[in-house]
Amino acid sequence: MTVTETVEEGMFQTENPIHELNRMLVRYDLTPNQAKVYLFLSKIGVKTASEISKALKIPRTETYHLLSTLQQKGIIFSVFGKPTKFNAVGLEESLEILVNNEKSRINELDAGKDTIIKLWNIIPKYGEDNEQSQDNKFQSLQGRNSILVKLEQMIKESKENILVLGTEADFKRFYFTEFTELLNKTKSELKILTDHTSDSTHIFESILPKKVKKIEDKNREDFCFIIKDDSEVIFFISNNKVKG
Repeated sequence: MTVTETVEEGMFQTENPIHELNRMLVRYDLTPNQAKVYLFLSKIGVKTASEISKALKIPRTETYHLLSTLQQKGIIFSVFGKPTKFNAVGLEESLEILVNNEKSRINELDAGKDTIIKLWNIIPKYGEDNEQSQDNKFQSLQGRNSILVKLEQMIKESKENILVLGTEADFKRFYFTEFTELLNKTKSELKILTDHTSDSTHIFESILPKKVKKIEDKNREDFCFIIKDDSEVIFFISNNKVKG
């Protein structure tokens, strides 16, 4: 067994920090395998596509595709020679590149909004507004982005109060989003009920302590919901059970 194979064998084990890095890089518009290849090159160094494929147990055809995509993103580069070898850009620079790529994409989307709205307004409207409002009373949201957009809308439109009830696990999922920051900025009366422990107090450090009330485990129900102005509620369901 080569040194590369020995190192790789433990690189992506669940308990290894690099496993967590791999999961976090997915948020930067990388697929799990793209992140895996990038981290491998970052830690192991210059390798051929064949060596990467063998070490990571990824089919060679897919490996070439992954390398091509990562080059287009600007976070790996090829080294001239036969056979061609690949190396990774430093992590800090790569993160900056990925963030700027995402900003550019968002700017392009933002620039196209007016055109889309103009085209939409040209299309004749069908149906009655009343029927549409009735259908919108109950909505099913799927996917992280659609849920976060709805949460942001609720918080920004709130005029009186916001009540949030959730478990420590729920708030840990919210931690790497803008959710807690939005809660902190709201002008409405905010009340948070949770069973958080000392391990998760950092999640609420930007929110006044008097707005967060701890619920003892024995009294906690296994669900999570958010109520706005006593008129709109969003609750979370997973595997046919309301989750906490």
